[in-house]
Amino acid sequence: MKRHYTLQQRIFLLSALLIFIPITLYTAFVVSTTVRSAQKSYKDYTIFTMKKMGAAVENIFAELNRASLFIIGSYDITTYLSLPWEQLAISSQEMFSAYNYQRYVKSTGEYITALQIRGFNGVTLSSGPLPMHISSTDSMRAWVGNGSAFWGVDRNLGGKDYIYTCRLLRHPQMATKHLGYAKIFMDTQSLRTFLAAENTEAVTYYLFDETGHTVFSLDPLEAPLPPEDFSPKNLLTKNGTSFVSVIGNKRYYVVPYTLAVNGWTLCLVFRATAVDQQIVAAILLLTSLTFVCLLLCLLLGNSLSHRILGPLYEVMAKMKQMEKEDFSARIDVKGNDEVAQLATQFNRMASKIDSLVDEVYKADIRKKEAELRALQAQINPHFLYNTLDMVYWTAKMENAPETSELIDALSLFFRSALTPAGEFTTVRNELEHLRYYVILRQQGKYPFDFNLDLDPQTPDCKTVKLVLQPLVENAIVHGIGQRADGKINVSIRRQGLFLVYTIEDNGAGVDVADIQQLMAQPLESTRGFGIRNVNDRIRLAFGPEYGLVFRNKPEGGTIVTVTFPFIKPEKEEGEP
Repeated sequence: MKRHYTLQQRIFLLSALLIFIPITLYTAFVVSTTVRSAQKSYKDYTIFTMKKMGAAVENIFAELNRASLFIIGSYDITTYLSLPWEQLAISSQEMFSAYNYQRYVKSTGEYITALQIRGFNGVTLSSGPLPMHISSTDSMRAWVGNGSAFWGVDRNLGGKDYIYTCRLLRHPQMATKHLGYAKIFMDTQSLRTFLAAENTEAVTYYLFDETGHTVFSLDPLEAPLPPEDFSPKNLLTKNGTSFVSVIGNKRYYVVPYTLAVNGWTLCLVFRATAVDQQIVAAILLLTSLTFVCLLLCLLLGNSLSHRILGPLYEVMAKMKQMEKEDFSARIDVKGNDEVAQLATQFNRMASKIDSLVDEVYKADIRKKEAELRALQAQINPHFLYNTLDMVYWTAKMENAPETSELIDALSLFFRSALTPAGEFTTVRNELEHLRYYVILRQQGKYPFDFNLDLDPQTPDCKTVKLVLQPLVENAIVHGIGQRADGKINVSIRRQGLFLVYTIEDNGAGVDVADIQQLMAQPLESTRGFGIRNVNDRIRLAFGPEYGLVFRNKPEGGTIVTVTFPFIKPEKEEGEP
């Protein structure tokens, strides 16, 4: 079917072809070129900066590594660590020589804050402000390294974090002779000061160990780093290059630099503010031009079509208002042209429809109200209660105690069943209603035994109304039937978070598959309506995981299990 465009649409499309589309394409080209140029410039800047800073940090780590090698090659320290324990007390000269050399090594390193040695002969040497801290973990890692240095971080040592290197000390002339352990702590504050001096507001640094854990960070970002971008594998792959990472919904340029001395990675993280500002400025320019062009097209189309189509739009709007059943819609008639005549006829039609609908609606409401009052009068429970009460006292006066007792039980049964208490009740009310029903049924031709096992935690629990009585009735009618030794056992227990009813009889049993199919039938089916109604009400109230389960006993009879959530009773007003 051929599509027909309105006059306003045709004017707008012509304006778009002549103004909007050319300007939009040109602006998009300018934005794309500007963004690519800015991104290349800032990527080159970050790579250059990272090469310079990475080499400087590499020298700092190499300084600590060289210091540990100086210790291994020191004659004074080797001699002192080689002395037997019994000679240590009388070897003050060797001790002073070893200690002076240790202080010398520490003082020559600009980024060394402490140097500690622990010998296998029981001596310790420590220079710097930190307490002796060569842990058992450090000893084990140094021993496994067999002379190779390893790197780590001591967290919260004296309230600060310190990067350190540690190695096993071996005798220079006898490689199999082990003398002790040496641990050198980096002056992390000096490293922070160095990086901060070369830092700008948009740049920060992260240092990761070989496993990807953060060792050090300068002005860490508030948002967490994406694990996939900052994984050891990805950082090693992107070493010396620049890539873009989105951190906390913001774009950052990241340049990793792998330190050869220990395999750790220093990352420069640069907030691309300038690039983003250029992109935002370009987008704002494109948006502004687009908005201006769109506004010009709309103004041109509206200015030409409003005078011609405006009155008809008003008629269309009022007609849509009437479609929503608002028959009070009226049009303000202006002038005496053809559109004004159309508006006048519309107003007459709307007034006529409004009066007709009002008359029919009110008549229908009066009819419904009359029918409702008649129905309420027929089923008024007070009329039923009063009538049964009158029959009860008549039986009393005629000296018929069994009849009066049955009528009294029937009255109480109907009172509990017809009381408009909503869909929910308590276990106590359910049992009261069931008691009246059992009294009535036990007066029949085939009496039966009835037993109740009640958990003391359950009487005041909230549950669905009218569940027990229909299930007991089903057990009597379809279970024990006309048996002379019929038995029905009802158990109400709390099982963890659940309230469980169990109705058990000694009848002939049921076809479980048929019962399951019965409960799945639509509501229009009358067969098994009572059981299906109970199951549906429970599931509507609490969910599909609750409801009825039927099973047969090996010795004969049926067990029906009903599961509810265990809802604790609400406290009465004034209770603690």
